[in-house]
Amino acid sequence: MARKGRELEELVAALEKGLGSTDIKVTSPDQIEDKTTKEKREVDVSLKGKIGSNEILIIIECRDRKSKQDVTWIEQIATKRDDIGAHKAIAVSSSGFSEAAKNKAIAKNIELRTMEEIDPKEIIEWFQAKEVTIYNQRFRFLRADILPHKCLDNSQIEELHKFLKSFSGAFPCDTKFIIDPEADAALSLSDCILRNADKIFEGFKPPTDEKTVIHLAIVPQNKEAGFFASTPNGLIRMEHIEIKLEIWLEVTKTNITSVSSYDIEGHFFSSDCFFRWLRY
Repeated sequence: MARKGRELEELVAALEKGLGSTDIKVTSPDQIEDKTTKEKREVDVSLKGKIGSNEILIIIECRDRKSKQDVTWIEQIATKRDDIGAHKAIAVSSSGFSEAAKNKAIAKNIELRTMEEIDPKEIIEWFQAKEVTIYNQRFRFLRADILPHKCLDNSQIEELHKFLKSFSGAFPCDTKFIIDPEADAALSLSDCILRNADKIFEGFKPPTDEKTVIHLAIVPQNKEAGFFASTPNGLIRMEHIEIKLEIWLEVTKTNITSVSSYDIEGHFFSSDCFFRWLRY
């Protein structure tokens, strides 16, 4: 049996040689930041390239052991892939994999290879995305409460309550009645939610369609400047807005016919996922 680590050296050498004329960068070992802890995580081999203007990261983890690799290692690779935001993960074993590990790899979308099966031509195919996964970030208003600022007198508080009662039916989610001095224009509750998208979906790991109820406090960007409700009788200062939401993700896939970069407020695009906000 080859000395420990020799197969990894051979793998990296083969990748460097086979991909030398491409834009795919091979690094071994590599240190990549964990998206949650912000600490560096080591990967055996990283492959970095682009689809259009979007950066793609593929990681390869290798083991040179006498026995077949088990479920635990596959789970560790899947966790590392998700934690560092890699688009793809490949497990390379010199001794093969147990049946349980193979089943877990299918479930976790981890590709299994031996040293002989790694072909630079195949790697180039990995960087040619054929489909895109769309995660529709859906939300539904359950309740919204506006708290008047402590500086208001009784007449102003009464005017604010009167203004809120003037809305018939459901709460005015799309009515632009919120004035924030830090914003360029009047805002609606929907606008405020889009501005807090990262906070609202923090911790969500797609794909999942499970509905979750959350509570969110909408506060002014500048607390000293405050923010206000625009009423027929003028601006009335608010302390904050408490919102109760039901949120979930809807997942669809579509074939890629062309690739471009897409990045506007409230939307995010990458090579393998596209997040879009929709209100239910």
